[in-house]
Amino acid sequence: MAAPGTCGVSGMPYPRSKFAPFFSGKVDQDVKDFLDEYEEKVNENNLTDTQKVETVIRYVVKTQHHIWKSLPGYIDCD
Repeated sequence: MAAPGTCGVSGMPYPRSKFAPFFSGKVDQDVKDFLDEYEEKVNENNLTDTQKVETVIRYVVKTQHHIWKSLPGYIDCD
């Protein structure tokens, strides 16, 4: 959880902490739920669109990084 008044990437929860969103890539995990939770955290910390894209894979299981990096939204930083 971010400290009050903390903004930017440094204010985001440490990956795999109990306060961090996490996407395991398992079939039973809804990507929309993950993205909603992630969006809430990045908005609390005032991340730019580019920071949102660059930071998201910190919260995705490593075996999924190549998939996320290949998505048009990731490539376009949108």
